[in-house]
Amino acid sequence: MINVSSCFWFKPPAPRGQRPEIPSQDLPVEERFAYYQGLIESNQGVFEPGTPALLGLRGLAPDNQRHDSAQNTGPYNDTLVLLHRQPDGTPLLKEYRGSTHAGQKSSSLSPGGVAQLRPGNYKTIDHGDHNNMPSWHFVTLAGEDNVPAWRDVNKDGYISSQEKAKAEREGCTATAILLHNGVNEDHGRSIGCQTLPPRSMQDFIDTLGEHTPFKYTLVDANQPTPQ
Repeated sequence: MINVSSCFWFKPPAPRGQRPEIPSQDLPVEERFAYYQGLIESNQGVFEPGTPALLGLRGLAPDNQRHDSAQNTGPYNDTLVLLHRQPDGTPLLKEYRGSTHAGQKSSSLSPGGVAQLRPGNYKTIDHGDHNNMPSWHFVTLAGEDNVPAWRDVNKDGYISSQEKAKAEREGCTATAILLHNGVNEDHGRSIGCQTLPPRSMQDFIDTLGEHTPFKYTLVDANQPTPQ
Protein backbone atom coordinates (compact mmCIF):
# COMPACT_ATOMS: atom_id res chain seq x y z
CA MET A 1 0.00 0.00 0.00
CA ILE A 2 1.33 3.42 -0.96
CA ASN A 3 1.26 6.11 1.70
CA VAL A 4 2.67 9.37 0.42
CA SER A 5 3.04 12.57 2.37
CA SER A 6 0.93 15.40 0.96
CA CYS A 7 3.53 18.00 1.91
CA PHE A 8 5.55 17.41 -1.28
CA TRP A 9 4.49 19.52 -4.23
CA PHE A 10 6.05 19.43 -7.66
CA LYS A 11 4.93 21.82 -10.42
CA PRO A 12 5.85 20.58 -13.92
CA PRO A 13 5.86 22.43 -17.21
CA ALA A 14 2.67 22.00 -19.25
CA PRO A 15 3.30 20.28 -22.62
CA ARG A 16 0.65 22.21 -24.58
CA GLY A 17 -0.15 22.54 -28.27
CA GLN A 18 1.39 19.25 -29.42
CA ARG A 19 0.31 15.63 -29.41
CA PRO A 20 1.31 13.64 -26.32
CA GLU A 21 4.15 11.17 -26.70
CA ILE A 22 6.02 8.69 -24.55
CA PRO A 23 9.16 10.32 -23.10
CA SER A 24 12.45 8.58 -23.79
CA GLN A 25 13.56 6.04 -21.21
CA ASP A 26 16.95 7.76 -21.36
CA LEU A 27 15.52 10.81 -19.60
CA PRO A 28 15.70 11.04 -15.80
CA VAL A 29 12.56 9.68 -14.15
CA GLU A 30 11.83 13.12 -12.67
CA GLU A 31 11.63 14.64 -16.16
CA ARG A 32 9.35 11.88 -17.43
CA PHE A 33 7.18 12.20 -14.33
CA ALA A 34 6.96 15.98 -14.87
CA TYR A 35 5.92 15.49 -18.49
CA TYR A 36 3.07 13.15 -17.58
CA GLN A 37 1.97 15.36 -14.68
CA GLY A 38 1.93 18.26 -17.11
CA LEU A 39 -0.35 16.29 -19.44
CA ILE A 40 -2.79 15.67 -16.60
CA GLU A 41 -2.89 19.32 -15.60
CA SER A 42 -3.06 20.57 -19.21
CA ASN A 43 -6.17 18.43 -19.63
CA GLN A 44 -7.83 20.03 -16.58
CA GLY A 45 -6.90 17.23 -14.23
CA VAL A 46 -5.59 17.90 -10.74
CA PHE A 47 -2.48 16.09 -9.56
CA GLU A 48 -2.33 15.83 -5.78
CA PRO A 49 0.88 14.44 -4.23
CA GLY A 50 -1.12 12.44 -1.69
CA THR A 51 -3.35 10.78 -4.30
CA PRO A 52 -2.20 8.30 -6.97
CA ALA A 53 -3.00 9.27 -10.55
CA LEU A 54 -3.51 7.14 -13.63
CA LEU A 55 -3.10 8.71 -17.08
CA GLY A 56 -4.65 6.97 -20.07
CA LEU A 57 -3.18 7.73 -23.51
CA ARG A 58 -5.66 6.49 -26.10
CA GLY A 59 -4.18 5.89 -29.52
CA LEU A 60 -0.57 5.68 -28.33
CA ALA A 61 1.36 2.58 -27.28
CA PRO A 62 4.35 2.59 -24.88
CA ASP A 63 6.71 2.26 -27.87
CA ASN A 64 5.26 5.51 -29.32
CA GLN A 65 3.40 3.64 -32.07
CA ARG A 66 0.12 5.36 -32.88
CA HIS A 67 -3.23 3.97 -34.01
CA ASP A 68 -6.65 5.45 -34.71
CA SER A 69 -8.22 6.57 -31.43
CA ALA A 70 -11.65 5.67 -32.81
CA GLN A 71 -10.70 1.98 -32.81
CA ASN A 72 -12.85 0.21 -30.21
CA THR A 73 -11.52 -3.34 -30.46
CA GLY A 74 -8.14 -4.89 -30.98
CA PRO A 75 -4.99 -5.58 -28.98
CA TYR A 76 -3.53 -3.82 -25.97
CA ASN A 77 -2.16 -0.79 -27.82
CA ASP A 78 -2.77 2.17 -25.50
CA THR A 79 -0.63 3.39 -22.60
CA LEU A 80 -1.67 3.60 -18.95
CA VAL A 81 0.72 5.55 -16.74
CA LEU A 82 0.67 5.28 -12.94
CA LEU A 83 2.08 8.33 -11.12
CA HIS A 84 2.64 8.78 -7.40
CA ARG A 85 5.18 10.03 -4.90
CA GLN A 86 7.13 7.98 -2.38
CA PRO A 87 7.03 9.25 1.24
CA ASP A 88 10.39 10.95 0.70
CA GLY A 89 9.16 12.67 -2.48
CA THR A 90 10.79 10.23 -4.89
CA PRO A 91 8.62 9.86 -8.02
CA LEU A 92 6.94 6.53 -8.65
CA LEU A 93 6.28 6.06 -12.35
CA LYS A 94 5.08 2.97 -14.21
CA GLU A 95 4.02 2.71 -17.85
CA TYR A 96 1.77 -0.17 -18.90
CA ARG A 97 0.56 -1.39 -22.28
CA GLY A 98 -3.20 -1.71 -21.92
CA SER A 99 -6.52 -0.79 -23.50
CA THR A 100 -8.70 2.27 -23.04
CA HIS A 101 -11.14 0.75 -25.54
CA ALA A 102 -13.34 -2.32 -25.60
CA GLY A 103 -12.14 -5.74 -26.64
CA GLN A 104 -15.28 -6.94 -28.41
CA LYS A 105 -17.68 -5.51 -30.97
CA SER A 106 -20.98 -6.45 -29.35
CA SER A 107 -22.56 -7.91 -26.24
CA SER A 108 -26.06 -8.74 -25.02
CA LEU A 109 -25.09 -6.81 -21.89
CA SER A 110 -24.74 -3.65 -23.98
CA PRO A 111 -27.65 -3.70 -26.45
CA GLY A 112 -27.26 -0.03 -27.36
CA GLY A 113 -23.71 -0.64 -28.56
CA VAL A 114 -20.43 -1.37 -26.79
CA ALA A 115 -19.28 1.74 -24.93
CA GLN A 116 -16.10 3.77 -25.15
CA LEU A 117 -15.32 6.00 -22.18
CA ARG A 118 -14.93 9.61 -23.33
CA PRO A 119 -11.72 11.52 -22.56
CA GLY A 120 -11.96 13.45 -19.33
CA ASN A 121 -11.21 13.34 -15.62
CA TYR A 122 -12.61 10.72 -13.27
CA LYS A 123 -12.04 9.18 -9.87
CA THR A 124 -12.29 5.57 -8.74
CA ILE A 125 -13.78 3.47 -5.99
CA ASP A 126 -12.89 -0.07 -4.97
CA HIS A 127 -14.98 -2.59 -6.92
CA GLY A 128 -13.75 -5.85 -5.39
CA ASP A 129 -12.69 -8.79 -7.54
CA HIS A 130 -13.44 -8.94 -11.26
CA ASN A 131 -11.97 -11.67 -13.45
CA ASN A 132 -10.22 -13.05 -10.34
CA MET A 133 -8.33 -9.85 -9.52
CA PRO A 134 -9.09 -6.62 -7.64
CA SER A 135 -10.69 -3.95 -9.81
CA TRP A 136 -11.70 -0.30 -9.66
CA HIS A 137 -14.92 1.45 -10.68
CA PHE A 138 -14.71 4.77 -12.55
CA VAL A 139 -17.15 7.48 -11.47
CA THR A 140 -17.41 11.19 -12.22
CA LEU A 141 -15.57 13.64 -10.00
CA ALA A 142 -18.97 14.24 -8.37
CA GLY A 143 -19.21 10.52 -7.59
CA GLU A 144 -21.87 9.59 -10.17
CA ASP A 145 -21.84 6.13 -11.75
CA ASN A 146 -23.10 7.42 -15.11
CA VAL A 147 -19.97 8.50 -16.98
CA PRO A 148 -19.89 10.13 -20.44
CA ALA A 149 -19.44 7.63 -23.25
CA TRP A 150 -19.72 7.02 -26.95
CA ARG A 151 -21.26 3.82 -28.33
CA ASP A 152 -20.47 1.58 -31.27
CA VAL A 153 -24.05 1.48 -32.50
CA ASN A 154 -23.40 -0.40 -35.74
CA LYS A 155 -21.11 -2.94 -34.03
CA ASP A 156 -18.17 -2.56 -36.41
CA GLY A 157 -15.54 -2.06 -33.71
CA TYR A 158 -15.07 1.60 -34.55
CA ILE A 159 -16.49 4.81 -33.03
CA SER A 160 -17.33 6.94 -36.06
CA SER A 161 -17.76 10.71 -36.03
CA GLN A 162 -21.48 10.14 -36.58
CA GLU A 163 -21.66 7.84 -33.55
CA LYS A 164 -19.76 10.38 -31.46
CA ALA A 165 -22.10 13.18 -32.53
CA LYS A 166 -25.17 11.08 -31.75
CA ALA A 167 -23.89 10.14 -28.30
CA GLU A 168 -22.97 13.72 -27.46
CA ARG A 169 -26.29 15.06 -28.77
CA GLU A 170 -28.23 12.56 -26.67
CA GLY A 171 -26.04 12.87 -23.57
CA CYS A 172 -25.02 9.21 -23.74
CA THR A 173 -23.54 7.69 -20.58
CA ALA A 174 -22.34 4.27 -19.47
CA THR A 175 -22.37 2.57 -16.09
CA ALA A 176 -20.07 0.08 -14.38
CA ILE A 177 -16.97 1.15 -16.31
CA LEU A 178 -14.05 -0.52 -14.55
CA LEU A 179 -10.31 -0.91 -14.64
CA HIS A 180 -9.91 -4.69 -14.52
CA ASN A 181 -7.90 -7.72 -15.52
CA GLY A 182 -8.27 -8.16 -19.28
CA VAL A 183 -7.90 -11.97 -18.92
CA ASN A 184 -6.09 -12.44 -22.25
CA GLU A 185 -2.42 -11.59 -22.72
CA ASP A 186 -2.84 -10.04 -26.19
CA HIS A 187 -6.21 -8.25 -26.01
CA GLY A 188 -8.60 -7.24 -23.27
CA ARG A 189 -11.92 -8.95 -22.64
CA SER A 190 -14.10 -5.86 -22.23
CA ILE A 191 -17.32 -4.17 -23.37
CA GLY A 192 -16.16 -0.71 -22.42
CA CYS A 193 -13.87 -1.09 -19.42
CA GLN A 194 -10.20 -0.14 -19.26
CA THR A 195 -8.03 -3.25 -19.10
CA LEU A 196 -4.50 -4.49 -18.48
CA PRO A 197 -3.11 -7.93 -19.34
CA PRO A 198 -3.00 -10.23 -16.29
CA ARG A 199 0.69 -9.86 -15.45
CA SER A 200 0.56 -6.07 -15.79
CA MET A 201 -2.64 -5.92 -13.77
CA GLN A 202 -0.98 -7.88 -10.99
CA ASP A 203 1.99 -5.52 -11.02
CA PHE A 204 -0.40 -2.54 -10.89
CA ILE A 205 -2.21 -4.06 -7.90
CA ASP A 206 1.05 -4.89 -6.11
CA THR A 207 2.34 -1.36 -6.67
CA LEU A 208 -0.82 0.55 -5.78
CA GLY A 209 -2.46 -1.67 -3.18
CA GLU A 210 -5.74 -3.53 -3.62
CA HIS A 211 -8.09 -0.91 -2.17
CA THR A 212 -6.27 2.35 -2.93
CA PRO A 213 -8.42 4.87 -4.85
CA PHE A 214 -6.87 6.98 -7.59
CA LYS A 215 -7.78 9.69 -10.06
CA TYR A 216 -7.90 8.99 -13.78
CA THR A 217 -7.27 11.35 -16.68
CA LEU A 218 -8.02 9.91 -20.11
CA VAL A 219 -6.78 11.80 -23.16
CA ASP A 220 -6.87 11.27 -26.92
CA ALA A 221 -3.16 11.12 -27.68
CA ASN A 222 -3.81 11.87 -31.35
CA GLN A 223 -5.10 15.34 -30.47
CA PRO A 224 -2.90 18.29 -29.44
CA THR A 225 -2.77 19.00 -25.74
CA PRO A 226 -5.05 22.00 -24.99
CA GLN A 227 -3.39 25.40 -25.11
